[in-house]
Parts: sequence; structure tokens; C-alpha cells
Amino acid sequence: MNPRDFRCRSVSKAFAAVDRPSGRSKRGEAVTLVVLLVLALAAVSTGPVPATEDSAEPNFASDVGPLFHAKCGSCHRPNGIAPMSLLEYKSTRPWARSIKREVASRGMPPFGARGGDHAFRNDISLSDEEIHVIVSWVDAGAPEGDSTLLPEPPDYEALARAGLPEPDLVLAHDETWEVPPGADQQRAFVIHNEFDHDLWIEGIDWDQRSNVVHHMFLFVDPSGLARKFEQEDPLPGFLGSVDGGAGTDKMMRIFLGGGDGIGGWAPGAQPLFYGEGIGQRIAAGTDFLLQYHYYNQSEETQVHRPRIALYLKDEPPKRKLEIEGPTLAPAKLFLPAGDPYVQSVADWIAPGDLEVLAVMPHMHNLGKDMIVTAHYPDGKVETLLDVPNFDPYWQTVYEYERRVFLPKGTRVHMVAHHDNSADNPLQLHDPPRDVRFGERADDEMVNASVFYALVDETTEWSGSLGDVITTPEQLEESRKRKP
Repeated sequence: MNPRDFRCRSVSKAFAAVDRPSGRSKRGEAVTLVVLLVLALAAVSTGPVPATEDSAEPNFASDVGPLFHAKCGSCHRPNGIAPMSLLEYKSTRPWARSIKREVASRGMPPFGARGGDHAFRNDISLSDEEIHVIVSWVDAGAPEGDSTLLPEPPDYEALARAGLPEPDLVLAHDETWEVPPGADQQRAFVIHNEFDHDLWIEGIDWDQRSNVVHHMFLFVDPSGLARKFEQEDPLPGFLGSVDGGAGTDKMMRIFLGGGDGIGGWAPGAQPLFYGEGIGQRIAAGTDFLLQYHYYNQSEETQVHRPRIALYLKDEPPKRKLEIEGPTLAPAKLFLPAGDPYVQSVADWIAPGDLEVLAVMPHMHNLGKDMIVTAHYPDGKVETLLDVPNFDPYWQTVYEYERRVFLPKGTRVHMVAHHDNSADNPLQLHDPPRDVRFGERADDEMVNASVFYALVDETTEWSGSLGDVITTPEQLEESRKRKP
């Protein structure tokens, strides 16, 4: 059976054919003040030429509007995920002061990493020049300019897949899940794997266009237990990974039966290609398991269909992608009520010579900041990731422009802080209460996932391996090479 011809109860032909949730979500009063100036994809990363010193003050039609089209419109458009559209002057003008505040503080666009010793491929932050144009426009009274000069915005639906090849395999559950207002749920969904041969994954496109997915994980289950649990549950999917009880027990039984994680998504995550020579094996007959954390803050029931898209290799890769990293033990995570600065520290030791592709910090609403450093065997210390203002609503997988080589024994050190005070604008409890580890949004977690591949005796490590695939041409070229 050819993977590209595979169609069953759990596979759709394209994401466009899958139901999309209706309605809009609310983040609460504090969050709606945050202007989600989200950068569009790399295909439109080059913005307009800003006003020069010899020209008039910036205006919306000629300077700021085209900049917003290029850098913000992927989310800030009618029916987008952001709370307002920035495509037209009329809808943008009331938000001018908030825009200035968020842009000047680099709170938006939502790319949290600052400084560090390594550059990131998916850095969507604005340049100093672009920030100057926006701030100057607001300071000048946010003038509109000649409205006839404002260009038409691009086709954002088309841009959502610009620069990406078509996935080889699109998987979707044949049932949808309804998330009622105020719901904070865990649910797992099984996608049957009916291939009679192994699959080799070289990339994942999450495409979780939903206002109610807090985060999700993709697992594989060779045991068949996930199918059994789903069949026993009268509702779509089954209760999975809730804080204690039957949900956690079922997921643990799957892991003990050989289940394993192969990736995860949180708001802000982008499609991830592993790069040349790296992949993940899915054994024939091994089911896919999509485990979701739903959190609906809207006033309407939201409908979601679990889905995922995969890029496949035709031959086995040299090396396997691994995801591990420093994680604070659940029993050690305790945030006293009212404490504004609770520190968590954890370490992870590189099990061999390896290349790091990316790092992803993860916390919930009380997360404040995180820094991840590499302590090399020779005593050198480098900053792998520094996120001084963690945003739980935009959790990014920070992908390195060039893979970072860590020799065996390197200690990856994580230091993170939580704010459990009443002054935290994202505080979910009034008054604050003691918080411990858990899966729910009002519980907490703290970890830094390190995406890496071991450098074995068959792989000659060099700087040339640091080119992360970002275009269809690079992906196609990598497929032509023998692993």
C-alpha cells in the first residue's frame, strides 16, 4: 500500500476538508489587552520600505498598513485568531496606543526568546526600524494618509501553506469533539494505522487551527490498548492524561505497553522538518494517538476535529529524532499562594554526542521566565534559550538556524520562575491558591524539551549539517539523497 494513496476512516485529503471550529475565544480582560501582532510566515517576511528621514511622518496607507499586512495579517484579519483586524485603518485606529505599547516592549509579535548564543530560524520579532515606524506613527496621532495608496492584503489562506510542500499523509479522526464553555478537558483520540510496512517521518505539520486547544501531544501505540480504551468509551476518543484517576492510568498503561511520544504542539508552534538524515520510525500496525488538552474560555460550544499531517521519507534515515530535556519532578513543583517568584531548577545530561535542532519551554499561566544553558565538559557555558517574559498562550518551538553540537556529558541546565500572586494578570484564581503539578490549565508544569539527534559512528558531524530545511526545494533535494 502506498502511503500517498492511503485513505481510511481517519485520513482526510486535505486540511481544508476538515471541519473548523466556530466562534471566538476570550482570554479574559488582561489577555484581550495584549495585541497579537503576529508575524506572517516567511513567505511574506519582507515588509514595506518605511518612511525615510526626508519623507513625511509615517502614515497608515503608505507605511504602517503595508507593514501590518506583511507582519500581522495572518492572525489579525477578519475571522482570524486575534481579537481585532489590522488590515484596514478603521479597525486598527482604536488600538493604536495598545499597539505602540506591545510593539515597543517587544511583547508582540509573540517571539519570546532574547539574546542567547545561537540564532533561531523562526525568529518573527520586528526589527528596530520596523518598531520605530510603528511607534512614530502612533506618536504622530496615527494618521491615515491617502487611503487609495493602501494595497490589497494578500490571500492569507494561501499563505498559510506558502513555502510548504504538500504533506504526504493527512490524518484526521472521523468524529469531532464538542468543548462546552468553561471546559478544561483532557481527551485522547486514536487514528488507526493500517499500513503493512514501516513509515519514516521527516516532518510534522500540526495545523491546529482552533481556539480551544491548549496544547496537544502526538504518541504512537503498538500495543492496541488505545483502540481498546476508545472502543470502551461511548463518546469519541477516551479520557486521557487527566490529573490522576482513570485518564492517567490509561495513558501510563499505553506507555508501559511500548507507547512513545513523537512530538507536541502549543499555540505558536510551526511545522517542523527534522532535516537531512534524521527521522522517526513508525512500525507497521502502530496506531497514532493524539492527546489534547482543551480549554474553552469562550461563551459558545466549540467543535474540534483531531488532525495531523506528516511528511514521509521513502527510505530509513540515519538517525532518530529524540525529545527529552530538563524537567522538574512533579512532586517538587509547589507554588505557594501569593508567592510572586518561585524558582524551579532542573538538569538533563546529554547521553552522547548530539545535535540539537530546537528547544521548547513549557509552563502554564503562572509561568514567568525561563533560561536554558549548556555546561560543556570543558567548562564552557552557553545560553541555549532565554525567555524573559513567558507567554502561555504562544508557546514556541525555538528552532536553531544551525544545529547546536553538544558533546556527551554536557549538562543542560534549566532555571524557571512562576508568579502565583494576585498581581499576575494571567492568574486564574481569585484569591490565589496553592498550585501543584497537573495537566489542567489552573495546575502547573515546567520543562524544556530538547529536540536532538545522536551523532553516531556512521555520521560525520560538520557545520554543513546545520542547515534546517525550510523550503520545498530543500525538502525535495534531501529526499534525493541516500540516507
